[in-house]
Amino acid sequence: FLDVSHPERSEVTVHLSKPDEPGTIVPEELVFAPEAGTAFLRASGSNDIYAFTLISREPENSQQNDFVVSINTLAAGTLPADVGVFVDSGERKILVANQGSEDITIIDAYTSQFVNLHVGDPVDRVLLWPQPDPTTAVIFSQGAMRPRVHFLELADVEARGGQNLATLDTNGPVQNIELIPGRDQALVLHDDARSVLSVMDLTERTLSPVTSRGPLGGYVFTPGGDQLVGY
Repeated sequence: FLDVSHPERSEVTVHLSKPDEPGTIVPEELVFAPEAGTAFLRASGSNDIYAFTLISREPENSQQNDFVVSINTLAAGTLPADVGVFVDSGERKILVANQGSEDITIIDAYTSQFVNLHVGDPVDRVLLWPQPDPTTAVIFSQGAMRPRVHFLELADVEARGGQNLATLDTNGPVQNIELIPGRDQALVLHDDARSVLSVMDLTERTLSPVTSRGPLGGYVFTPGGDQLVGY
């Protein structure tokens, strides 16, 4: 951690493991909760989510930092694979997809308290929709390519729990999902060759197949998401 307003001050280095501990922990994804002064880290080699909270202090001299870093580890699930940030009733929450324990975790950014919701798939991707103020999380298993997509309504999710979770059967594996810019739709890829595609209506939660004459090397959306150009 480095205070860019005072680059002459020393950085604060946080070690995620002890030198004599087996295995390697590698930071992979960091999300911020500015109002809480906290950053949440997902790392490979660890089942924990690391919460780093910056706490103000009075420095003894101009060379010292005016903050200290408090570290908290949240053992919320097994093999956390993706994280997202949303706001519910003015409070920032962290959503974690846990591949190993086949569940999702909702963490309160201010208190670090959390709840787990069982999904039943090794979920590893989270898409928050719509942006910039998401109300729904689209959750799926990219690595395992399960034939399902899960929808989580974010409003009051900690109290309502599984009542906010719904599942759409896709009648085929899901390799990837990409939100279509400016529209209430997402493109669903069903195979690595991009030869089987669907358009998913995020409001109605339905799928419409897209016919392709062969595998696609790639694709782009036109501005506004009105057209999909494959090549």
